Amino acid sequence: MQDQPRTAQEQMRRTPLLVAHLMSESLGYFSPTAAALALSYHRAGLPDACEMYSAYAGEDHEHPSFDTDKLIDANRRTIAGAFRNRHRHFGYMSQPDQGRGSAYALVRASIDSDGRNEPVLAGWF
Repeated sequence: MQDQPRTAQEQMRRTPLLVAHLMSESLGYFSPTAAALALSYHRAGLPDACEMYSAYAGEDHEHPSFDTDKLIDANRRTIAGAFRNRHRHFGYMSQPDQGRGSAYALVRASIDSDGRNEPVLAGWF
């Protein structure tokens, strides 16, 4: 039986640094909410059919795939990369002490405002 996915806010509150590192690993594709939902879907064993993962799951960007197993694998690989590369995310990319523009600061702002204060567009840096 699969777990139910957490809401974006629940996931951000539980794993704010991992959400920030996933934002950084995506090179700005993920907003705080999108990164949190990707983590939540992964935890629940569900596919995340975002544009980035469908491109990763397909042959190339012009031939995306929406195959459930390939989307789940793309999510798993991206999250593993975010965790593995967390020590390489410097400055604005996710360090808690880097001020307003860091990925972590954006996650904190979203948590503090209950999701009302975060970038609307994914390319936040």
